[in-house]
Amino acid sequence: MSDTAEPSRQTSKGPVPDPRLERVARAERLAHVMDRAVRVPGTQIRLGLDSILGIVPGVGDTLALAPSAYIMSEAHRLGVPRSVLMRMAANLGVDWLIGLVPLVGDLFDVGWKANMRNVALMRRHVEHSVDHGSGGFGTGDFGSGPQASDGDARTMPRASETGTGPTSPRVQAAPRMT
Repeated sequence: MSDTAEPSRQTSKGPVPDPRLERVARAERLAHVMDRAVRVPGTQIRLGLDSILGIVPGVGDTLALAPSAYIMSEAHRLGVPRSVLMRMAANLGVDWLIGLVPLVGDLFDVGWKANMRNVALMRRHVEHSVDHGSGGFGTGDFGSGPQASDGDARTMPRASETGTGPTSPRVQAAPRMT
């Protein structure tokens, strides 16, 4: 498997993309429409339906939750751990609550991009589970503590990855010097 290609299965007709990654790509397209669909001319600022709907006080931000809820439900169906789902919900909660404040919320929406944040969390989980043949990160959250598995040398491998068991001592990877 190449580093640039998405993980796939082989069939007699060639590689077949992993269906989980196809579902992530669908959620990413929706997040793009919600958070980054159009560029403001003459700037690097990108807006989506979330920002545009947010102009209508209260109602617009609440309507924008429907596609966001779809992204979260898709993450749940893909087996994203509860800790990550809670983080995704927090991203949406912040977006919604601050979005209720006229003008301030509209400006905040331009930079926060909760849907893009959430699909990045979803992709990270799915790619990890595809690469490692597991259901994901276990009980750990991304980038935190000994269960983080993002290839960082500062993480502790699980017992199943090191060959250690309940009767042998736990092995920790040495900290990476940067």
